[in-house]
Amino acid sequence: MKRLCGMMAVAFLTAACWWGMAGCESTTSADSAMTVDPPSVDLTVSNRTQVFTAALTTTNTTLVLPLNWSVSNPALGTIKASQGVTAVYESAGNVGENTVTVRDQTGNSEAMALVRQL
Repeated sequence: MKRLCGMMAVAFLTAACWWGMAGCESTTSADSAMTVDPPSVDLTVSNRTQVFTAALTTTNTTLVLPLNWSVSNPALGTIKASQGVTAVYESAGNVGENTVTVRDQTGNSEAMALVRQL
C-alpha cells in the first residue's frame, strides 16, 4: 500500500510539473502585436521633427500604458515628448540612421521605425 501511494505521489507531481510548464510558452512574438506609423521617415535640416504613433495589429492584445519610447543613437536624435500612443522625435541635425523603438509596460508588444537623417 505504501508503495502504491508513493508511485501515485510521483505520478501526481510529474503531471503537476508538466502542466505548470505547459502554460509558460509565449504565443505572440514581441514585435507582431504593434506597429509604428510611419514605419520610416526622411528628415532634413529644415524638417527636424516627426510624430510617431503606435497601433495594435491584433485584437487579442492590450497595450499597457505608458509606452516606453527610445532611440538607438541619442547623438542623432531623441524622443522629446510622448503621451498615450504618440511620441515626438527631434533630430540633433547629424546625418545618419536612427531606430525608434516603442514597448508597452509588459514588454510583450514592441515595434520599430527607421529615421533617415539627410
